[in-house]
Amino acid sequence: MVLHTPAQVLFAHLQRRQIERLIAQATDAQKELRADLLRTRRELDLMIHQVGVAVKESAKMPRIGPARRLPRAPLRATRIQTPPGARLARCATFLLTKDAYRRYVQPVIADMQFEYCEALAAGATGRARWIAVRGWFLVVPGWVVGLAGRIVRWMFSA
Repeated sequence: MVLHTPAQVLFAHLQRRQIERLIAQATDAQKELRADLLRTRRELDLMIHQVGVAVKESAKMPRIGPARRLPRAPLRATRIQTPPGARLARCATFLLTKDAYRRYVQPVIADMQFEYCEALAAGATGRARWIAVRGWFLVVPGWVVGLAGRIVRWMFSA
């Protein structure tokens, strides 16, 4: 028994439809071609039937054992990290006004993240860590100014 792939079966179905259209269009001068087309259609029908039988038989076959797994390469422990300053940005957006955050804190965090990514791309992980720590200290002055502005607004708006 010859086994065929699903793509071959699909192609066979498409060919069969095309052959049926050609048979319908055949004239008397094309009788020989018509006989060839009928023979090809029968062969395709047989192939489609064989695939159907093979699929049904394979579903009935008992499994001999567990499926053999291919060996895998050892996996390194990886984790997805948030960029440095992401938590700080969340905290600052909660404590500061939108304008103060945009003016004082956001540019510092954006610069820190840009430098951090450049250091990682260069392979300097130690320098990247230092940039992240330094960024926290650089944000504090802007944070204090922004927080003071929010407190002043709160005092005078009441």
